[in-house]
Amino acid sequence: MSRFYVIPGKPVGYVRTTRTSKFHDPRYKKYAAYKGKIQLLLGVDIDFWKAHAADKKKIRVTTFSYFEHDGSRPDAENVQKGVCDAIFYKCKRGDRNVCGAYDFGFDKWNPRVEIRVELA
Repeated sequence: MSRFYVIPGKPVGYVRTTRTSKFHDPRYKKYAAYKGKIQLLLGVDIDFWKAHAADKKKIRVTTFSYFEHDGSRPDAENVQKGVCDAIFYKCKRGDRNVCGAYDFGFDKWNPRVEIRVELA
């Protein structure tokens, strides 16, 4: 089984912070809002993928990020980490059984993240 999703807007990568500083860091607040956007757009499908992750099945998450040519972009691996955090949030086993690949390209007029999630 395979699903394809498109998250419109400028991609936001995973932000590393300490436990207390994440409540004050504006970069983390932007990242948390982006995770919420992913969870809203995926909707009910998140429960489906969490159930398969809890059953110890391998799940492949492939992301392709399209960035603007503005010179400041997150690392493509951190974008994928943010996507996996949004999908497998509060899952028993987390994203332990998740594998995948990531890549990036440039699209000035339509920045987005394309996500393919499938059972491996």
